Amino acid sequence: MPQYQHKRQIKTLLIDPQMQKEYTLLLVVLIIVAAIVISFIVNWTIRESMGGAYRLGKVSPYEVMSTINYLLTVRITITLLVTIFVAGFLSIKFLHRVGGPIYRFRITLKQINNGQIPNDVHLRRNDFYKDVADEMNKVLALLRNKHENAGKLAAELERIPKANLPPDVSQNLSQMITELKKI
Repeated sequence: MPQYQHKRQIKTLLIDPQMQKEYTLLLVVLIIVAAIVISFIVNWTIRESMGGAYRLGKVSPYEVMSTINYLLTVRITITLLVTIFVAGFLSIKFLHRVGGPIYRFRITLKQINNGQIPNDVHLRRNDFYKDVADEMNKVLALLRNKHENAGKLAAELERIPKANLPPDVSQNLSQMITELKKI
């Protein structure tokens, strides 16, 4: 089994503080709301099972506890299932704000890798990584500028009469023009 020379260490706990704080807050609030609802259900179920009065004269304690147990199990299970679905929905919605920009960056990088210079990266209003999009747009503007300058330089070099040039210089000039057109 290979030995790894480098162990991964977590040096920065908050990589994207805004995103991580928002997501943590979302989950904490959801858990607090679920806890409040569950405590309300417990209180309501006990009061309902006791028939509104706290006397045990006509009903056996076993029946009361059995009813409470059943009702609590059903109601808390339903509450937890609803909480899980709400958490899943909110998580997916929240993570789209992270995944959407990453998807857009990946598409842009693939286009660059294929020799294209794509349009600027535009993110949705509430998306994360707008600072990365701004930096990527600066790089794209620089690439467009370099591409335009390379095209102009290639056009200028094509105007040079090759008939008066030595063959090796003419060949080198043609190669330079070809390479500039690839940029």
